[in-house]
Amino acid sequence: MRNTNIRKNVTSVEELSESIINHIEENYGIVLEWDFIRQMKYGYGAVRNSHSCPLDGVENFSRDDDKPHYYSGFSGCVEGKIKTGSRKDGWFTDMIENIEGMHTESFNGASKEGETFSGEIRFFLSDFNMKFIKKYDIHLYNAKKLEKLERILK
Repeated sequence: MRNTNIRKNVTSVEELSESIINHIEENYGIVLEWDFIRQMKYGYGAVRNSHSCPLDGVENFSRDDDKPHYYSGFSGCVEGKIKTGSRKDGWFTDMIENIEGMHTESFNGASKEGETFSGEIRFFLSDFNMKFIKKYDIHLYNAKKLEKLERILK
């Protein structure tokens, strides 16, 4: 039940949050309540890759000097509640990790209606489509702005 389309189609963190909620409700019958957007923070080259990495990247748990230590992306601690439904064959983290490009760390094990969950979610910018990347990669945005300014000044 791995979902690969979400990361290919969303164009914002808001849309990503909504897509995750819809995916979990449609595939598991569970309705979530969370404040995903407010809790996610973007970091240019600042999301550690000790336990997970972009689809085209490498993990670096041992912090080897010859491998990257960080990638650009989003990470944050999210909290929420399972509003309705329950999961008999797994935990909340399984539902998130079945969405390609999404990674969890240090989550508690919520699986039933009324239970709360909290933990870290991270995702790497390079795993998403170009519209999403362009929206959040400020360095890419600044490079384009600078390029435009250079054309005007010529």
